[in-house]
Amino acid sequence: MDRGSRLLWASWTFSVANGLSSPVLGLYLFTGGSMEVSVEFYIVSAAFILATYIAVGMSSGRLRSTASLYRPGLALLAAFYFTLLALGPRAHSCVPPLAALYGVASGLYWSGWDIAYYEFISDRLTFFNRLSYLGFASSLALPAIYGGVLAALRSSGYYVLFASSAVGLAVASALMPSLRPSLGSFSVLHMASLPARDRRYGGLVTALSMLFGYGYSTSYVNPILTYVYFGDSYSRFAEFNYALNVLGVAVVRARRWMASRLGAGNLVLYSSAALMASAAATAVTWRAAPAYLVASSFMGQMVTFVDVETWNSMRHDRFAEYMTNRHLMLNTGRVTASLLVLAVVNFLGPFTSPLVPGAFALAGGSYFKVIRRDKP
Repeated sequence: MDRGSRLLWASWTFSVANGLSSPVLGLYLFTGGSMEVSVEFYIVSAAFILATYIAVGMSSGRLRSTASLYRPGLALLAAFYFTLLALGPRAHSCVPPLAALYGVASGLYWSGWDIAYYEFISDRLTFFNRLSYLGFASSLALPAIYGGVLAALRSSGYYVLFASSAVGLAVASALMPSLRPSLGSFSVLHMASLPARDRRYGGLVTALSMLFGYGYSTSYVNPILTYVYFGDSYSRFAEFNYALNVLGVAVVRARRWMASRLGAGNLVLYSSAALMASAAATAVTWRAAPAYLVASSFMGQMVTFVDVETWNSMRHDRFAEYMTNRHLMLNTGRVTASLLVLAVVNFLGPFTSPLVPGAFALAGGSYFKVIRRDKP
């Protein structure tokens, strides 16, 4: 098996292992604490992801292998889930250190993955599509698994899921390929000024950072809204997520065709506008929540177009700087969106929280349309 294929299968294994717990992690913190506790976790973890990327960039000249990044990251991520098991209900009072552990683990894993992806993969949209197709069975099975476990065991089911994720992460670590990266030089000042120096990259990563702010906030807002909308029923929660995953698979199969008809810029813009409209409707009437959740699932598949173009605009000879700057921008979007969710929840109530991801998606989609300048 070549290294590109190993990366594909290892990435899928990671997505399955992490997918057992990550969709309900924010919900776990919400049910034992509050939405504010859940948002705090994601704000702190985003800050530590960013700090880890900067540290990786600054040490890039001494980096001997990508395995020295994502394998410790996977080990720390498994340690995070085992720590949740050990703490039990006390985890809700230990959010900052838990979030720091999760952020460092995620930062190490994804920085190693980013390097391997950039150096191994030439046709990046095809790679993402293949990864999405591989996820077809798991995307249908995972909601049934975590929903069934939670429906049967209630709060104890979270710990079964966390333990299963930790075991799966060990398998992913064994599959991951390694290489000696050629990251180029690194300067903090040059890294920070890249969007101004490289205008096309700067425009794309700005749009992407807004869309990642949308995606990061929905990762914990949407499961909570789904759970509350269906009256605290884990069974209904799982059934609805199953339906959303079926939709996601259908969109993956159709998105190239839709982009060829409408243009990638138009497709992202129209999808983000539909999301914003449904988010606004949800803030007015709770009955619109399913429409918002469907629009959010659809929009999630459109971000790939922006992500791939951003990757393709990065220069190989200064990849360490581009990679670090990319996550500086993305985490700025994540932290900003999360802080706004926290403010909206505190002042307007939890059911208005979709307004924040909706606004970020619309801003990112609009800016991407301007950068792409697709014709209608």
